[in-house]
This record gives sequence, C-alpha cells and structure tokens, in this order.
Amino acid sequence: MLIPDFDSKREILKLDNAFQNLSKSLGIEQGQNHQQPLIK
Repeated sequence: MLIPDFDSKREILKLDNAFQNLSKSLGIEQGQNHQQPLIK
C-alpha cells in the first residue's frame, strides 16, 4: 500500500455513510430531530 492515507480516508467515508444510513433508518437524520423516532 503506497497511499495508506487515501485508503484510511475511504474507510472513514464508508463508516460515515453507514452511520448516516443507520441514522436515516432510525429516523434521526438531520432535519427530523424534532420528530420522535419510531422506537420508544
């Protein structure tokens, strides 16, 4: 691996995207913070 920084940034982006998808599925994405999640 000649460019470890690039690879690590890609992994971070993957984790960030996964977290955003999880947040959306839970209904807590930005703009919906005022709404109650379905899970109580």
